[in-house]
Amino acid sequence: MDKISWNYVIAFYLFTAGVSAGALIASLVADLSGNRQYDRIVKIGAFIAPFPLTLGTFALIFDLERPLSFWRLFTRFEPSSVMSIGAWILLFFSLVSFVIFYMHIPNRYDILKIKDKISNGCLSKTIKIVGMILAFATATYTGILLSALVARPFWNTSLLPMVFLFSAIIDGIAAICLVLYSLPKEALSWDELMPSKHFLGKLDMTFLVLLSISLSFLIMGLYQTTEHGNYAVAVIMGGPLTVVFWLGVIVVGMLLPLIYGLFEMLSPFSGAEEKRHKPLLALLVSSSVLIGGFMLRYVVVYAGQLTGPILQ
Repeated sequence: MDKISWNYVIAFYLFTAGVSAGALIASLVADLSGNRQYDRIVKIGAFIAPFPLTLGTFALIFDLERPLSFWRLFTRFEPSSVMSIGAWILLFFSLVSFVIFYMHIPNRYDILKIKDKISNGCLSKTIKIVGMILAFATATYTGILLSALVARPFWNTSLLPMVFLFSAIIDGIAAICLVLYSLPKEALSWDELMPSKHFLGKLDMTFLVLLSISLSFLIMGLYQTTEHGNYAVAVIMGGPLTVVFWLGVIVVGMLLPLIYGLFEMLSPFSGAEEKRHKPLLALLVSSSVLIGGFMLRYVVVYAGQLTGPILQ
């Protein structure tokens, strides 16, 4: 571990960026579907989106040797620098996510008196489309940043941005579920909850399958490349990160939610469905997804440093 320069703070920053982007993607997908039954998802996702990334950014800034100098990153734009492009993407994503957050606040909190202007018509649609583009860019950028470091065999794969994208959406859905299932019955009736539950469940299962496939291909790709790739994948196959990867990422973050999702999908729909729904179990599964999402970034950040750089 004496080779580690990027620590758990970087993993936390990448994780929070993914949660923010994923929550906004889920919110906007529900919104753009036009189904008013998903209004609760739309609002919860919009309320969550700005804050995880803000928290992660503050943690990253205060972890710097000179935290008060971070603003210099925004004094110029370097189109050839992945880090410069990413910094501006994250800045614009943060701004747009706060605008979308403001669009959903109750009217009594509209102190700027602009909610009606930005929440209706073409301007609203434009903001949401831009927000969707920036959310996808934010979710994939963190993977692109690492994959651009070609000297690190664990990072140098085109599948890493896809892994981070799928994981971000899953984490965002889990964050929405944590809030949704924490609401008291007085605030959310079963008739309101059921459509949101089914929508989030189908979306979650889709991206869990996609994450499983992309992560499998990433590992197999490392096995089939050079000896550097074999050395890289050995870190999670008997090496120092084996337990964290297989227990934290695979079992807690993916297998448990998949089993729970399959049980929900395959169970017959009936009048007893309301009784079968266990909010505490759903909250535990959502929490396990978020734990797995952080562990995935932790493993990737540390594994890339433990298995590089490649010296030419």
